Amino acid sequence: MNKWDLMLQEELKKQSVDLHQFVQRCCMGLLLTAQQVIDELLSPDDEQDIINGDVPLEVLRLHVEVWISSGMPFYSGKSLAKKEV
Repeated sequence: MNKWDLMLQEELKKQSVDLHQFVQRCCMGLLLTAQQVIDELLSPDDEQDIINGDVPLEVLRLHVEVWISSGMPFYSGKSLAKKEV
């Protein structure tokens, strides 16, 4: 890899990632929605790591597959209580 490739990779890392779109691509072919993964699996820190470009798609896909095979327990630690209007 030459210095231009390295510089391009560094520039791409500086660009923020659309969280929902990234998770949606990860979930292609799986029987769940990106929003389920965001709400039930990913912590706020996980989300920030994805937005920062620190999580490769393949890594998230593997984690989602392991999460599914373990029964999709609630790991995110988020409060998902619906607000009454």
